[in-house]
Amino acid sequence: MSIREGRSNVGGRINFLNGISSVCFTMSTAFTSHRVLSPTKSSWHASCSNSLRANARMKTWICLCTLLLSQSVPAALIDFNDIPVGTEVSSLNPYGAAVIGTRLWVTERDMGTTVLESFTRGVIGAGPNDSPSVVMEAGPQDAPGYWASSQWNIEIAVSFQAPISTFSVDAFSRTYSSQLFYTGVDETGEAFTFSAGWLGGLVAPEFDHFDVVAPEGGYITGFYFTQFENVGTIVLAMDNLDYTTVSPNIASAAVPETIGLPTFVLTICGVLFVHRRRMRVARK
Repeated sequence: MSIREGRSNVGGRINFLNGISSVCFTMSTAFTSHRVLSPTKSSWHASCSNSLRANARMKTWICLCTLLLSQSVPAALIDFNDIPVGTEVSSLNPYGAAVIGTRLWVTERDMGTTVLESFTRGVIGAGPNDSPSVVMEAGPQDAPGYWASSQWNIEIAVSFQAPISTFSVDAFSRTYSSQLFYTGVDETGEAFTFSAGWLGGLVAPEFDHFDVVAPEGGYITGFYFTQFENVGTIVLAMDNLDYTTVSPNIASAAVPETIGLPTFVLTICGVLFVHRRRMRVARK
């Protein structure tokens, strides 16, 4: 089973939101069947009245569920915990809406010419906290010629297959510090590349956590961080990728506001309360 089929926490919140529609349908059906099919009503007029009330309840539930599902924002958390160590990262793409890429390239220090390039060196390995993570490593042994005249470079990059409003990630760079850059499109439709901050270094032998929010009216398309060296070994790692997607029309409109679960519950309670009061008045 690949990660896209539930290997990690991908889609945990998506599955919850998708399940609401079936729950609402079941509840609305229960309301209808309880009233319309009740054998205790002998009056034809009473049956018609109950049938109309049941249909009103069902319509209320359908409208509320439609509103929730149209406003909901799918989210996913990828933690790589149950992927076997040594698995090549790109072989499991996509991870939900995220495509993870790793790159190793070796250049000649004097000429800058690329003499070696690989996109399959990133694997699932033990990160700085010993938990399974995306790990990328390179050293003198990767230089195809005389290592002293070479420079080895590594990169971990994520591209999103849908517009992203927010993402968070744990990133690591051993020995040397590195910047995490993220890319996207602003409200005017122009592409941008911003820095989310620095990670790693001698004083930070652990993951650094980043929380990134898209500019108002824009969205995020991906992020990346790199490292290079010409003497020793360098290591990059990534874990706990969490992202939230926005509606497909974000490219031509502002990021829509979302309806949360508390708002949804309060809305249902309010509508049902008003509906119940109206029924009581009608009985009087």
